[in-house]
Amino acid sequence: MAAFALQQLAASFVTDGYCVMEDLFARADIDALHAFAMSNFGELMAHIEREQLELGIGVQNGFKEVVQRHASRYEMTHKMDMEEFSLITACAPLMSLVTAILGEGATIVNKSLVLSQPGALDQAWHTDGPHLSAVQDLPCHCLNVFVPLVDVEVIDGPTEIRPGSQYYTRDLAKLYMKAFLTKKLQPIVGPCLKRGSVLLFDYRTLDRGKGNNSQRPRPVLVFTFAKPWFKDLLNFPKVSIFDSSPLAARGAERCQTEGAIEKEERVVVTEDTRVTATAAAAEEEDAAAEALATVRLVQSSTGGPD
Repeated sequence: MAAFALQQLAASFVTDGYCVMEDLFARADIDALHAFAMSNFGELMAHIEREQLELGIGVQNGFKEVVQRHASRYEMTHKMDMEEFSLITACAPLMSLVTAILGEGATIVNKSLVLSQPGALDQAWHTDGPHLSAVQDLPCHCLNVFVPLVDVEVIDGPTEIRPGSQYYTRDLAKLYMKAFLTKKLQPIVGPCLKRGSVLLFDYRTLDRGKGNNSQRPRPVLVFTFAKPWFKDLLNFPKVSIFDSSPLAARGAERCQTEGAIEKEERVVVTEDTRVTATAAAAEEEDAAAEALATVRLVQSSTGGPD
């Protein structure tokens, strides 16, 4: 990739909180990863069923290898360290862009498969991680790379992004409202990516996975990169399904981590409380309700990425 094109993508990422790189990988290679990842998922779920292990919703009800983020939404780390997935990090243009955004020495803090099964509903708007300062906008310290393993159409439920929202989530109630009233909110985007293309977005950007209304799973590889000093410790439990007594161990860990904030639920926009916006015209009522929605930090364990 030409240096100028790389600079443009990096600049777009800084402004919008996301960018898309198209046709990075051969479709045949992605198809092979699709088959391998889905085989690993099937193997894992078969083990859970065979051992009669309970896989509930949320980190506290999951395992080291897999968490059910919502009904019909799973995130799996099982076998994600296998050599087959090194194809992603071996992609020079992708890694050059990651370096351009995060700087030298960026590390992988997570590799997983996110699987949205048919019937999965829309996620709540959320960020995947916190800001590091409550008073100033700092450069991106962590980002996600989403690699869809199928061609994503609207019916499959693409990932939606609120461009530029990484600058609002530091103080969402105040800054989001200000952006709305000054008409600076950018329209929501939901890139429908083809196999071989990738989506990168800032951990602090508002995003959500749309509902899967198709008849097939929507699998996405997720590689999370961060500056070398950043650690994200809240997304998976330590208990493995291969432990001798995983359910007992999970119960003990749950007591130790009571109150931890789930990935998706760190920042959520809800519409539980609506406020009349005198500054909004009648035709903008729905948008005003969204902008004036109550913002809360949710201390529950029912979240998840994408």
